Amino acid sequence: MSITRCHMMVMVNFQIFISMLTKYVRDTSASQRARAIYRTPSPGSIDSGFGSDFERLRLTESKDQVQKQDQKSQSYAKRSKSRRSSSNERKWFRCDEVTEDYSDADDVYENKRQSTKRQSSFSLDEVALSEIRYIGDLGGGGFAKVDLVEIKRFPGRKYALKRLSKRAARNQEEYLRSEQETLLRARSRFIPRLFQTFETSSHLLLLTEACLGGDLFSVLERNGILPDNVTRYVIACVIEALEHLHETLGVIHRDVKTENILVDSNGIAKLGDLGFCKRLSLNECVETHTFCGTPGYCAPEMLNGGANERFCDFFSTGVVMFECATCRSPFRRQSHRETKRATLRGIDDVTFPPHLGPVTAHAIRSFCANSPNRRLGALGCEEVRRHDNFRSFSWDRLRNGGMKSPLLDLR
Repeated sequence: MSITRCHMMVMVNFQIFISMLTKYVRDTSASQRARAIYRTPSPGSIDSGFGSDFERLRLTESKDQVQKQDQKSQSYAKRSKSRRSSSNERKWFRCDEVTEDYSDADDVYENKRQSTKRQSSFSLDEVALSEIRYIGDLGGGGFAKVDLVEIKRFPGRKYALKRLSKRAARNQEEYLRSEQETLLRARSRFIPRLFQTFETSSHLLLLTEACLGGDLFSVLERNGILPDNVTRYVIACVIEALEHLHETLGVIHRDVKTENILVDSNGIAKLGDLGFCKRLSLNECVETHTFCGTPGYCAPEMLNGGANERFCDFFSTGVVMFECATCRSPFRRQSHRETKRATLRGIDDVTFPPHLGPVTAHAIRSFCANSPNRRLGALGCEEVRRHDNFRSFSWDRLRNGGMKSPLLDLR
């Protein structure tokens, strides 16, 4: 009997213990959820009990504190956003600079900004020959070939690599060095820019900007006779290039022709192939007697063995102007001898087509005058600008890049 009573008391006590334990677990879980919601720290040594009034009071106080902290955080976030917005509105930031807020972690952001600037200021002077990748052919001549290339580190940027063979130009190494020197000194948007030079045992290589519009000879082949505004634009670009060569660099080109006038992707005509450039002395006798150039473009004084002064470049410019306006050469004939005779007879012996206006015809005849001192440009490029053919032409817009090239309108 006593055994049965003891067993019953144990069962009752066990049930009471289970009920108390269940209530304890339920209240503890609720307390933990409340802490998670209100972001309260762990109670630590404080016993939360069975959801006592002390614990509920503590949770309420913690909730108020957390709300105040949240308000402070939101206010700080608004101020930070305002600072970032104001910094992004500043107009003096360069496009290659980082515009984040530097109020926090200044060192990290400053290192990132310096790294970005180093990448953006990459110079082609750092390029090695092994980094150049061949894409295709752009053209070539007697002892030179021009390839379209790109830099492996920066794919998508196209350049022209002119390869000059030392073996094919054994007796003309002076011209190779002359082109290299002139391009290095040139700073005109109407002359192709030289970025880097390389030299191997067999070749001299020049890395220049790529004029992907082809040369003027190809433009004439595709389009025929050029409109007056296009012809005027091309000749104006040539005049700007010649002024830079003559007056700034002190050299004469001596090979102005349609094959050496290149068109870039913006339609700007650039005077290239400076291999025949000759540096003039600084004294009064600014001339050279070396014969070079292309038959049909050479001035009469060059054919007679006379002095090659800057006037010969204006004669060749007149020939180019005639070819743009008529799509034929004024002096070129079946043989070099006949071409020389036609050149020496002069421009007055050339028949002009009837579609040429009197102003254009006068400009061509003035450029190609037999007497160098009577030639258009003998008094400088400013004389060319004052000619009636360029009366309404904006030279300032051309120089400043504000003029749209009419070459872009051609097919």
